[in-house]
Amino acid sequence: MDSEKAPVKDASAATTVQDQTHKLRDPPNALRGWRLHTSMLGLCLGLFCSALETTIIATSLTAISTHFSDAARSTWIVTTYLVTYSGFLLVFSKLSDIFTPRNTLLAGLFFFALFSGLCAAARTMDQLIVFRALQGVGGSVIFSLAFVTVMAVCPMRWMGFYSGVSGMTFAVANVVGPLLGGRLGDEGAWKWIFLLNVPVAVVAAALVGVALPGPRTPIVLADLVRVDYVGAVFSVGGAVMLVYGLETGGSTYAWDSGVIVGLLVAAGVTILLFFGWEWKLGGREGKTRIEPLFPFRLLRNPVIVLIFLSAFFLGAVFYTVIINLPRRSQLLYSLSATAAGVKLLALLLVSSFCSAIAGLIYSKSTRLVLPILATTSALQVLGGGLLCTLGFSSDAGFDSRVYGYEVLIGIGFGFGIPTLMVASRVQLEDEVKDGAVTMGALNMTRTMGGPVALAVTSAIANEELPRRLRQILPADVVQALLKQPSQALATLEKEQAMMVRAEYSQVYRMEFAAVAGFAGLSFICAVLALIFGKRRRASGKHGMGATADEMVE
Repeated sequence: MDSEKAPVKDASAATTVQDQTHKLRDPPNALRGWRLHTSMLGLCLGLFCSALETTIIATSLTAISTHFSDAARSTWIVTTYLVTYSGFLLVFSKLSDIFTPRNTLLAGLFFFALFSGLCAAARTMDQLIVFRALQGVGGSVIFSLAFVTVMAVCPMRWMGFYSGVSGMTFAVANVVGPLLGGRLGDEGAWKWIFLLNVPVAVVAAALVGVALPGPRTPIVLADLVRVDYVGAVFSVGGAVMLVYGLETGGSTYAWDSGVIVGLLVAAGVTILLFFGWEWKLGGREGKTRIEPLFPFRLLRNPVIVLIFLSAFFLGAVFYTVIINLPRRSQLLYSLSATAAGVKLLALLLVSSFCSAIAGLIYSKSTRLVLPILATTSALQVLGGGLLCTLGFSSDAGFDSRVYGYEVLIGIGFGFGIPTLMVASRVQLEDEVKDGAVTMGALNMTRTMGGPVALAVTSAIANEELPRRLRQILPADVVQALLKQPSQALATLEKEQAMMVRAEYSQVYRMEFAAVAGFAGLSFICAVLALIFGKRRRASGKHGMGATADEMVE
């Protein structure tokens, strides 16, 4: 009997080992109780302010440029923040590994609050541009550390929920930004765009400082030696040149100008140098105290690579839609900035609701994380494709079909951000120590998708609009429309204005076709991630999810 039972016992033991191999464990520094929820509240407050600044300024540029009597450089107020905001994401994520998320986040909140106040106090356009760039550095810390900290301190039963809350906070901030900015600009109170950040950042810092545990050992000189300074220079330099080139190409400078070509070529070379340096540094692991900014071992997992790519294309869809849909409403239907922003409420509400639902799902189980990613990407393809069908009629008002299409895309946004976060965390079961840099890379690729996509849609508009408008209008009127379309439209006769709006509508259809294309690429990456994920699970490798009851050590 004993000899018969022994194999059963061994099989049971083997099964137990196999089950443990596939379990997801809580992070080593997981928080619970009031510390967890208080720190998450502080993170969401900081994230809201950081994300809000990426869009709030766009609808108040007229008021700001009028105040300083400098309309020519007003777009720099937007560009400088986006450049530094995007460029430092990966660097600060890695620094949190060395100096702890708490210390890095508190420094970022202080920096953000300080330069938000200085932006409001700026007396010249030059001062405002410089302070906005430095405010972007603080915003980059907050944005990257918010998602990093969720992954670092949330127990698995709460990780899905707070991933959803983070995604919802980000979505709300990006849509509320233009509404609030337009209202404050209309009231001549644009300084409050910056001043509101100060008390909120102070409250966020207080909550984080109280709830997040501090470092167990003091920061010493040896910690500074661990920083990958060369990688940081290459990472920031490449990202800054790429974003600046994409933001100013086609507007400040022509795409074929020496400035833009030089920037994009230099960005490409710098990015290649970054990966070359990180590969070399990774090969010296154990022989040097320097910690690579981006561990190359992450690229051995094809699922993580595909998640990064899916995030890039999701960001491309996100930023293009939230910027171009309001612009379309303003130009085609003569809506104010505030009214155009209100037309995005369907997307905002659905996105927020789906982020919360995603959080609830992942708090119970992560087994469906990759199928959900593929499904929501497919919905974005459908939504983007349907946007291409929108036309313009002089006899009809605002096309209510837009709301339905926003719902489809909003589902993709709402599920997409928390799903990407949880999916990457699932794949890191073997390398939890790489959680911060993975979140940083994920955020950076998603954020970089925006400027790339906007550059594509801008190139479409810059190519098509002048050609189409010159066929129906004199050259001087065309130039006025290209510089200030809303104001120029108001000076045209009704019949001419309708013809111009019809041409703008056709160009926007082409831009939305590009959106559908980006969504399609995101879908392809998500499907491939699902296929490779199943293969990894079948081969016994970690990281394919478990139920909430299994998510324990």
